[in-house]
Amino acid sequence: MPNQNNKRIPTFVLSALTAACFAAGTACMAAEAASGTAPAADSALPAAAQQGDVQFLSGGVGLDESKAIKAAAAKWPLSLEFIGGSRDYVSDVALVIVDDKGSKILETSSQGPYMLVRLKPGTYTVQASYSGHEQKKQVKVAGNGHAKLRFNWQAQ
Repeated sequence: MPNQNNKRIPTFVLSALTAACFAAGTACMAAEAASGTAPAADSALPAAAQQGDVQFLSGGVGLDESKAIKAAAAKWPLSLEFIGGSRDYVSDVALVIVDDKGSKILETSSQGPYMLVRLKPGTYTVQASYSGHEQKKQVKVAGNGHAKLRFNWQAQ
């Protein structure tokens, strides 16, 4: 039912909602939808998974799914892209994310060429292995920012 009063939500309320959503993970989507500040969820977006405190999703094999992931990327603190040597996208990339204290916080395999990860602000090392070749990159995730890493393996 539409809001009969047609009142706008004050900016400070949205800022608090955004901060709370970052901490709450999946509750964010429901809170944004209830407030009318976010579009309805795209049905092509793959389901998110949870490992410990880290929420993530992976995919992008089909055109609809890859477009949905690219559109959603700005709302996630970290996006990862996996490319082969001649710009061929790859999947089944073994991924490990380690925090600045050396603790492994995520260990998974990609289900496609894209992965979105909801991390707390901090510095992380991302280890990606594909076809027996490992790459390590460090990334800083800011409190209100978005970081992106691209892993590219030359054709074997």
